[in-house]
Amino acid sequence: MSNQDQIDYWNGETGDKWVTHADALDRMLAPFAKAVIKDSGLGRFDHVIDIGCGSGALSRMAYEQGSKVTGVDISEPMLGLARSHAIAQDMDIPFEQADASTFHSDQKFQHAISRFGVMFFNDPKAAFAQIRSNIVDGGKITFSCWHTAQKNEWAMTPLQIAMPFLKEPPTPPEPRAPGPFAFAETDYIIEILKSAGWKGIEIGVLNPFIVLPGNNPRESALFMLNMGPMGRILKEQAIDIGPIADALTDHFEQIKNEEGLVSLQSTAWLVSAEG
Repeated sequence: MSNQDQIDYWNGETGDKWVTHADALDRMLAPFAKAVIKDSGLGRFDHVIDIGCGSGALSRMAYEQGSKVTGVDISEPMLGLARSHAIAQDMDIPFEQADASTFHSDQKFQHAISRFGVMFFNDPKAAFAQIRSNIVDGGKITFSCWHTAQKNEWAMTPLQIAMPFLKEPPTPPEPRAPGPFAFAETDYIIEILKSAGWKGIEIGVLNPFIVLPGNNPRESALFMLNMGPMGRILKEQAIDIGPIADALTDHFEQIKNEEGLVSLQSTAWLVSAEG
């Protein structure tokens, strides 16, 4: 997708879906947000920009550290929810609808943070250079990004279960193309950051089991088939979701935990660099 395609995508049906399921998604992704906050070492009075802030979960966590936070995202539906949450919790967090690859701030930030919000740029080298221009010298960036799809059961399991029901196999995305798994290769991450003027690059691995949204295997199956890549594939091929949901529910029933919830392996990179 181009940047404009991404803007249209996240301000349409997908953005609305994320708003509907924001609390469940934030709970599922909480281990990664906590890792970003911990690794960033944010302090009181740090001025922080949250890239691809979505509904604002990471922004609120940074605010709770005593930092002054600005959230930036292209999705107005998600930003509306972020503003509502901040107001409800009496948090002074400005949320701006902007493309981080072109966003310019008159006031420099000490830190840029992101929870899975940096993999969608059409020109990532230019985007990270622009982000760097908004950071003070000696400032820092900390973000999480997904490893390969093959290293993430939450992405692969629904696809594997759905394959016998599809009219044709989905076309794999081009390597490094904008999307959830664009930054799967660490060499590519390092190349992007170095070209954009970042140094002191460190990359660690996060691999928690994440609890899928839903109070039972059936709800989790329906959620995973309606959100993200699978939802788009099924819609494009006009596939009846019912038989796939039944098959995925059966699989989830076999692996549910004692509470009846479904958790799947995930793998992501935790990246930090200095300006």
